[in-house]
Amino acid sequence: MRRTNMEKKLLTASEAATVLRISKSKVYQLIREDKLPHISIGARQIIPEDALNHWLDHALTGG
Repeated sequence: MRRTNMEKKLLTASEAATVLRISKSKVYQLIREDKLPHISIGARQIIPEDALNHWLDHALTGG
């Protein structure tokens, strides 16, 4: 089943930490340093799953 644009998954910092196998505080550090793709909504930071996957692919290929 394909997801439409409105159905794309957004991850919390905790969920992104689980995917990356790092601590939640490290996720927030990467966000503060603008090294991790994220969207700020008020005080919340959310990470689009597609952007995280692209970021990982880019990191793995040495980009």
